[in-house]
Amino acid sequence: MAPVDTDALEAEIRRTRQAIESLRADREETKQTIARRESLERQLADHREELAEVDEELDAVRAAVDEFETDLEAVERAEDVVAELTEARAEYERVRDRLETQRAAVASLRDERAAVRTELSELSDPDVDREGVEAEIARLQRRKRDLETTISSLLSVVEFNEQVTGDGELPGPGDAVADPTTGSVECWTCGTAVDRATIDDHLEDLRGVIDEKRAERNEVRSALAVRRADLSDHREVADRRGELEAEIDDIEAEIRDREAAIEELADRTTELDSRIEELESAAEASDELGESAILEQYRRRSELAYERDQLEEQIASVEAELATVREAESRLEDIEDRLEDREAELERARTRIEELERSAVETFNDHMETVRSQLGYENIERVWIERIVSEDADTGFALHVVRSRADGTVYEDTVDHLSESEREVIGLVVALAGYLVHDAHETVPVLLLDSLEAIDADRIAALVEYFADYADHLVVALLPEDAQALPDEYEHIEIGGAPA
Repeated sequence: MAPVDTDALEAEIRRTRQAIESLRADREETKQTIARRESLERQLADHREELAEVDEELDAVRAAVDEFETDLEAVERAEDVVAELTEARAEYERVRDRLETQRAAVASLRDERAAVRTELSELSDPDVDREGVEAEIARLQRRKRDLETTISSLLSVVEFNEQVTGDGELPGPGDAVADPTTGSVECWTCGTAVDRATIDDHLEDLRGVIDEKRAERNEVRSALAVRRADLSDHREVADRRGELEAEIDDIEAEIRDREAAIEELADRTTELDSRIEELESAAEASDELGESAILEQYRRRSELAYERDQLEEQIASVEAELATVREAESRLEDIEDRLEDREAELERARTRIEELERSAVETFNDHMETVRSQLGYENIERVWIERIVSEDADTGFALHVVRSRADGTVYEDTVDHLSESEREVIGLVVALAGYLVHDAHETVPVLLLDSLEAIDADRIAALVEYFADYADHLVVALLPEDAQALPDEYEHIEIGGAPA
């Protein structure tokens, strides 16, 4: 199972799970949208009914106003007062809404600032002296370079002396020469004969020093990794601290801007409130002049027109929401289909390894039975692999071997008791099963069989014939006597005087 990229499969499973979670959330949100249809339809019917009532009353008020419009001067005065009062009240509502929005935004920003300050206060710097760590890293890097230089130099000395003593290729003419008859070596610097054993002892000492330097280099590498990790942690915390502080500055700047806007809006509401009081006083004065009936009708007409506009906006809003509901209804089926596909993908990804394991076992068992029968191992009744799943879902494999005795009784044996030839054949079938199950033959259509000396020539010939059916190209390295058992239809190539 080694060729299976389990990391890629796990990554695919994670991605698929995330997609499923997203689709499920989308489905739930879509269902909630669809569930609002009945409520929205009731709202739409109520708004339309209210609009019809307002239209009916507005028509009546307009008819009454038409009767009063013979007194043009009174009408104009009433219209002016009503229009200005209506506009002042409308503007007051708009400013008050903006004021509430700004206040809500400031409250939200303050909550956000508190959360960021909490995170900042909980952010603890690693107990690291940054300058000290950087200096330590520089020192360790220098030490690592020194050790690598020393190791390289010592290795050169050892390799040269191994050549001098005859363990490798000899140096050029005029260099030291090993004398195999005396066990001594002529020193390449002074010409003195040096005992070979002495040189070997010194070389062994040098090798020990090299090992010590390598061990020290590994320790330095480990220390470097630790210090670099410390420095990285320190930098990450510092970067995050800077981000949080900048975020707090931005939030506070926005709070100041919104508070300034709140102050301006509050002043404006005070101004409008005073203006409304003045206009209402003017309306009361109109009552004293006998213009109350005209004023009341104009005021009512203005109120009804405003109410009508509001209802039309509400109707348009509800109709837009109903359109969203209809879109959600048409989208829900698509979401369900995509979710079903993703869940199927997840199941396939989860079972892919299991399927490969089962396929590998079945492939081996099928080929093993055929090969065992063709090669004629008479005392082996059966060889097969069993897939075993533990309680914690870990998978293992057990190789079973069933032998037969001369009296015909059968018993389960172990691989250790098989002959070398039998073990080689089982190993080849395992390799063939993996080659086929993992589709290696699609990329590498070549099989190479080597070291088959433990198998007799006739069985080798049978194996070659069997394996040739599963690869476009089969290369077999054989001893001359084994190669003779193969038919002439195979191409024979002699390498170094021996056929292959």
